[in-house]
Amino acid sequence: MPAAPDDALKAREVKLSKYKVERTGDNLENWGKIESALQEFAELLKVNISVDNPHGKNSSIKTEPGMLFIRFWSLPEGASFNSTKIEEAFGRSTDSGQHDGVKPSGQGIPIIDPISVQTVTLAEVHDGTIFVLFDLPHGGHNSEFMAGIMQQYVALQDPEKKAVIMAEKATEIAKAREAWLNECQKRFEKILTGTKKEIERADNAIKDYQRKLVEQIRILDGQRKKLAQLKLSQPEASERYLKEFEKLHEVPHVVKVKVESGKINIFTDRIYVEYDGKTYNIGDFRIEIFTDGGNGGVRMYNLTNKQDSYDHPHVDSSSPCLGNIKEAIPQLLGDYEYSIIVILCVQYLHSYNSGDPYRKIENWPVVESK
Repeated sequence: MPAAPDDALKAREVKLSKYKVERTGDNLENWGKIESALQEFAELLKVNISVDNPHGKNSSIKTEPGMLFIRFWSLPEGASFNSTKIEEAFGRSTDSGQHDGVKPSGQGIPIIDPISVQTVTLAEVHDGTIFVLFDLPHGGHNSEFMAGIMQQYVALQDPEKKAVIMAEKATEIAKAREAWLNECQKRFEKILTGTKKEIERADNAIKDYQRKLVEQIRILDGQRKKLAQLKLSQPEASERYLKEFEKLHEVPHVVKVKVESGKINIFTDRIYVEYDGKTYNIGDFRIEIFTDGGNGGVRMYNLTNKQDSYDHPHVDSSSPCLGNIKEAIPQLLGDYEYSIIVILCVQYLHSYNSGDPYRKIENWPVVESK
């Protein structure tokens, strides 16, 4: 099919033009329309134009005399690439693939859509490179969008207009710098306050540790003095312990003493209780004395005449109801007064209180004579 007269004429004009519009790379759909729109601006600006579509990637800034570089859907290398959607440009909606875009880096000179109600940055100028922020080739209205961006670029060549834009940009950067400084200072103040609190906490902790250290030093000093005194008194203490062992054998009704770790076993002869004119045969006993005060300090076991669980009218399952005696046991244990404990226990076993027995004494056998 032969080309239409207008198309043939345009093709001849492009061919005869002194300035070229060339493409590099892929993703340049509708290239004929884009090339046609750019050709008149190549003539107007007296530059060759090189076009590429990095397609959602960063690319390098290029500056060469007599050249203008255009990059679609791209930002300079090193700029943060934050994706967005550009829904319209110059009063026209972008197509579904065309609206894929990127937010401006804020580093170049912005080309802003003068028609949209909301401020939309469509491109950024970085020296000799125009970074178009959306996928302009991939949809309709290619020539209109390209022409609109280039018209704004041409307007930027006016020194006065460029100065106004640069001043606005400088003001925007100054505001951003102030906001950034304020934000950083807030964080710094927070860190500063936290550091002061940590210093105060550590200082208080050191004071507390110092107080505790002084206490422990005093305790240590006291214990060392006590240790020295104990070492000096050890021979005397050993002699006292031996005398106490002899005293145990001298307690009436004690027939044998057997020592285990943490426990002294005292064996008695037959225990009789006189009550209401009668003599009751209670039985032979083993008295257990726990040197650490465990198990109530004292246990009593009937070895020959236990009545059910009752070892004695006042002893149930070897646990005696000692009454007031119970209060004296810990002190006597602490003072190593084992013979006195045995005396009290033997006296206890020879006694009976009819007011509060576990089991009445009449449950034990009566003897005529001892």
